[in-house]
Amino acid sequence: MALEIIKASLADMPIVANLVELYIYDLNEIAPNLIMFELDNAGKFGYPRFQRFWQDADCGAYLFKFNGKYAGFCLTHGSSFYYKEESARVIGEFGILKMYRNQGLGFEAAKYVMRDHPGFWEMRVIDENVRAIHFWGKVLQDLTRGNYVVKVKHDYEWVGKVFVGKVE
Repeated sequence: MALEIIKASLADMPIVANLVELYIYDLNEIAPNLIMFELDNAGKFGYPRFQRFWQDADCGAYLFKFNGKYAGFCLTHGSSFYYKEESARVIGEFGILKMYRNQGLGFEAAKYVMRDHPGFWEMRVIDENVRAIHFWGKVLQDLTRGNYVVKVKHDYEWVGKVFVGKVE
């Protein structure tokens, strides 16, 4: 497996934006009743405050390549629900293209991103995304040796599960 993980530069922003469009399309398929994003007049979903992942100090963007081809991305930020005083980081969005799933790429990429910033991490998952719930449980089981929690949050900020664990 030739997995390459790149911290996305400003020049990479259009590539990440394209991958985010595919990711959002997949999310709408998983939870069609939620309709978290709708197409605009240009035929794009868009992502609110997308530029912040390159502008804000507590944000970051990663690209994943497999055998030289783009395979996914990750967007991180510091706006956590829990462990704010510990400067917890949040995986805001994490996507692996369907053709590259079930090969261990996402697992390795997630571990790399989280180890790049040791400390507390949060991953938010809508209840309908059963695949992601299983995935993040597996990742945190490995990274924290089982020392993580899954909180259920149903309020104005979030509806779904929030995985929280500390990565050394």
